[in-house]
Amino acid sequence: IWVGLCQLGLDYTVYQSGLFSIYSTPYFTSKDIPVRTIFIGKEEKLIGSRNGLFYIDERNGHAIKYSSPQLRSSIISCSYALQGKVYIGTYGGGMYVFDRETKKIDDFEPGRPMPFVNGHIFCITADKDHNLWIGTSNGVYRYKDGKLSKHFSSDNSHLPEGNIYVIYFDSTLKGWICTENGICIWDPLSDSMKTGVFPEGFVDKEKICGMYEDSDHQLYFLPYKGDIFISDVSMSRFRKMQANTPLEGKDAMFMIEDKEGWLWIATNNGLYRYDKKDTFIPYSFADGIPGPVFLACNPVIDESGVIWFGNARGLIGLSVDWKNEENKLDYKTVISAVHVNGQEVPGAGLTVKDGVRELSLDASQNNVTIYFSGFTFTDPAYMAYEYQMEGVDKDWRVLTGKSEVTYYDLSSGNYLFKVRRMGNPKSETCLRIHMQISVNWYGYGITLAVIILAALSAYYLWKRKLQNKETARFLRVPEELRLSGKGMEDADLSMEEKYKTSNFSEEECKRLTEKLKKVMREEKPYTNPELKIADLASIIGVPSYTLSYLFNQYLKRNYYDYINDYRIAEFKSLVSKGEHTRYTLNALMELCGFSSRTSFFRYFKKVNGITPSEYIKSLEDTQK
Repeated sequence: IWVGLCQLGLDYTVYQSGLFSIYSTPYFTSKDIPVRTIFIGKEEKLIGSRNGLFYIDERNGHAIKYSSPQLRSSIISCSYALQGKVYIGTYGGGMYVFDRETKKIDDFEPGRPMPFVNGHIFCITADKDHNLWIGTSNGVYRYKDGKLSKHFSSDNSHLPEGNIYVIYFDSTLKGWICTENGICIWDPLSDSMKTGVFPEGFVDKEKICGMYEDSDHQLYFLPYKGDIFISDVSMSRFRKMQANTPLEGKDAMFMIEDKEGWLWIATNNGLYRYDKKDTFIPYSFADGIPGPVFLACNPVIDESGVIWFGNARGLIGLSVDWKNEENKLDYKTVISAVHVNGQEVPGAGLTVKDGVRELSLDASQNNVTIYFSGFTFTDPAYMAYEYQMEGVDKDWRVLTGKSEVTYYDLSSGNYLFKVRRMGNPKSETCLRIHMQISVNWYGYGITLAVIILAALSAYYLWKRKLQNKETARFLRVPEELRLSGKGMEDADLSMEEKYKTSNFSEEECKRLTEKLKKVMREEKPYTNPELKIADLASIIGVPSYTLSYLFNQYLKRNYYDYINDYRIAEFKSLVSKGEHTRYTLNALMELCGFSSRTSFFRYFKKVNGITPSEYIKSLEDTQK
């Protein structure tokens, strides 16, 4: 209903589609009853809640409520119909039997106070032989034709300790017993409980509060907290429900499969229809569901095909022709407005191409808010959408309770925004966004400045390198020429002339090299910090220019590098003998012939890649 108000705009009553409806008759309504268990007969219903038991006789048009003092506990936990009777379990008040003919309710086993008078009854079911199985706070009981045939407990079997929450018989006739402290399996061949049959990684150690087997013989385990666990009946293939679904963070209460092979999954915060692949369709207040909270009440499909669900605010039914009703509401989602940097884009700013709306923006207009509507006009808190911005979002994202989404700092490029009602691809609508490439003059200026500085730095380094080469060339001049005070040009000419007249053969160079090595090894002249090339030539017994020729023309070595190599080798020898524990680093350096600590460290690192201290530490580490 739309209501126009004088000077106050337009209001509307919140829409509900009516897909789901609360069970109600002229003489009874389940509205606001927290439904925990149900029995659905042809013309009768039994509803168990935390406020008592309700029997609705649709044939005669009346309802009966059973509660205290008729029942020791008004909290009804479970029920099961078998052979004309409905067995009722309570929390703290034991177990009862409801006679559908007489409408009387009596104690199930008054002779066993625990658990059938004062205990907790959590689940009731039957196997293929019509044995009645009862999960209690005191183990598992099995009855045949009203008589106890077996009592399984943690004392007389492998049944885990604690309350029994689920007894479920799968298509292979195995019995799954889910307890406070894990799962065991009842083996029908040996009539025994087994716990050592589960593969590694299975869910057998968790607290399971619900189970279901679908038409593909897949078992679904509903844990007290956490993700749904899925396994085949042989436990050879199992997994958790895939990540990033609408079920994340919610506790599954129950599930049931419809005639199309989809699963209805009820949670503590919503109802979903699942295709067993990737599609989840949510149902909420807009569809007629009174509240999002569902209790652990096993749903029922009656003879006419209606699916009945227990909700915290009543018993709700989904009619057989619900798909036809849903198709009547197959509206397309519409983008209603776009805001850029907080300002609404007028209609003229949006163009249409190939049926898709388009928006072109400057690079600075990079904060975009998109508003949309599913045209259901229900409470916005219950709206659920899926959206994706191609170029930003890798997958579809879920949005509930809102009809808008914002993207910040979009970079230049082309984007396609898509939105639809959750689980309904037919409702999808799109918006193309073109972000122009920005021209950043400030950035260009910074880049240019960096390039200029880099060029100046390169020029400076090149000049320094030339100067270093000149210095090195000066140091390679024979000492007697340097001491003579002649310029570098004269020195170069003199050295060239001397090398021309030094007609040494390769054999002579080899002999001189061996003699030099012998002197260096035996006499260790390099330990003299003041050793000059003339001193070394005198020790060997040759002229200075001959030794200079040997270094520069034959050995291709710098005199000072040659001497320092021996000094470094001497240092390593002393360290290997443990002399570093007796002398300081400076003392060792001087013993090897170095007079400058800076020169020693620089040359040592140049040759070895590490400092002397690091070398000593590495040597000590290898000796430990």
